[in-house]
Amino acid sequence: ANGTTLEVNYNTSIGTVELEAGSHFTYAPNVILTGDVDSHISLTLDKSLDITGTLTMESGTALALNANAAIGTVVLEENTAFTYTGGVTLNTDAIDSAIALNFNSGAFTIRPYTAASVDITLRDGAMTVDNGSTLNLYNVNTIVDNDSPAVNAVKVNAGGILNFHEANTITFNNSKKLLRPGMFVQAEVVLSSQDAVSAENDAFVVRGDSVVIFKVDGDRAFPVRVKKGETAGAYTAFEGQVNPGDAIAVDGMSLLKEGSTKVKIVSGD
Repeated sequence: ANGTTLEVNYNTSIGTVELEAGSHFTYAPNVILTGDVDSHISLTLDKSLDITGTLTMESGTALALNANAAIGTVVLEENTAFTYTGGVTLNTDAIDSAIALNFNSGAFTIRPYTAASVDITLRDGAMTVDNGSTLNLYNVNTIVDNDSPAVNAVKVNAGGILNFHEANTITFNNSKKLLRPGMFVQAEVVLSSQDAVSAENDAFVVRGDSVVIFKVDGDRAFPVRVKKGETAGAYTAFEGQVNPGDAIAVDGMSLLKEGSTKVKIVSGD
């Protein structure tokens, strides 16, 4: 009740506990609460905690995970907030979220608790990984139940990393029939990445059995043999004696002969 404190220092079977507005909750590290918690107050979990049942965060509260936790089911109602400290792991069987989940404070890992997999239900907003943060998902079934376009359901912003480990699925609830037969879905999955020198696709010229790029030195162009790599959009990675920032020809290469044709740089892009 208002003005009271629930203090848990030992493993305890609690049935269902309601933390009313104005109450307080403290606990010892690594305790196990067997049962459900319905919280009308904000909770900061800065020590390891195990809740076997459902933790429901009611409207107007905030949940901060600053330590590893194991929670059977996490329910985030409307107008709640979720934050975490980078490096923590949440073991859970289900997350039912009525808010956008933003992973922007470093690495966060979600693993199954007692079930074989985790069900994450997104009822409003996207699950977003921001620059400098990593989201690790182990055996997670993401269920998008907010009728948002697919591109806005699970987002990885530039510099963010989303790692799928073991078996993972993404399912879209189509209750409002926004997705119809004949529509196309475009998805981009980055299986790996590396730092590489790249050039516009038009810069590569086949000369006999070789692929060359014309490198510009002063007012002359010279062919440099290269080995092409992966293509991403309008650019292709390559290996060869061309460095980042070197001027290369991307037009009119059929007119070029090694060192004998003058060229003029018309763009520094």
